[in-house]
Amino acid sequence: MNEEKVKVPEYIKFLNSNPNEKMKQYMQENDLNIKQFSKIIKVNENTVANWINKGTQISIQTFNKLKNMKKNLENKKHKHKSRESELEP
Repeated sequence: MNEEKVKVPEYIKFLNSNPNEKMKQYMQENDLNIKQFSKIIKVNENTVANWINKGTQISIQTFNKLKNMKKNLENKKHKHKSRESELEP
């Protein structure tokens, strides 16, 4: 019997990947507190605190905001590194 592999959407994978811990780690790596992080992603500070403490599930809309924010920050870091290398003698 040949079974088809079921493709799991990116959002479901995210929910199953312990996102609250990933969020904590991301905030630490980028020196952000809950208030700063919530402002960046335009989500209520209490909501972010609930996610981190496993109080609520992250919606798909907010997942997309987080994904886009991460890409934007990574692009900014990459651009900054490129500029630094241009300035090196």
